Amino acid sequence: MILPITLAFTSLNALIFIFLSILVVRGRVTEKVSIGAGGKTNLELKIRTHGNFAEYVPLALFLLALLEVNDQPEALLCIMGTALTVGRISHAIGLRTAVAPNPFRFIGTLLTWAMITVAAVMGLYITLT
Repeated sequence: MILPITLAFTSLNALIFIFLSILVVRGRVTEKVSIGAGGKTNLELKIRTHGNFAEYVPLALFLLALLEVNDQPEALLCIMGTALTVGRISHAIGLRTAVAPNPFRFIGTLLTWAMITVAAVMGLYITLT
């Protein structure tokens, strides 16, 4: 079964993941650090940006796929996938600096949490009705 909406957003987020991975590797090479951040704040930010992405995106995409399999409205799924993707990009931009408060990081977190919350509530509704 092809899930075209989930496939599209998974592909976009996979490219973002690779981009963030490249930033971490470049940071490690530049700072000459093999494991961890070596006390380098800039490298720590890159590592956490990548790690945070890896922590949230799989669950969000899994929920999106389950909703798509359960024939939820395509427009809503596209809005949810867009919220996730824009949120992750915004969060990554926000974590380029340790300065707080950071509106990009806040918006990224808010969009990601909102998408996961809406998807989870929809999933529970489908399951319980």
